[in-house]
Amino acid sequence: MISFAAPLAGIAAADRQLLGAASRLSRSSEPGADVDIAAEAVALQAAKQQRAASVKVAKVLSDTLGTLLDTIA
Repeated sequence: MISFAAPLAGIAAADRQLLGAASRLSRSSEPGADVDIAAEAVALQAAKQQRAASVKVAKVLSDTLGTLLDTIA
């Protein structure tokens, strides 16, 4: 069975990671904030890569499903 649950969960996880890193970065300018800007920049890039990989998996699943339907029809 072809399921889009995994790539959609990956996209959602990447979005949560992105929002968390962006939120922490936005607080870095506050006095007394202890934010590791380099670590948050890495987290942003990791979220970007995770989202791109999940989108690619969804596209492959979609293409596979299309091929399967073309074969059956």
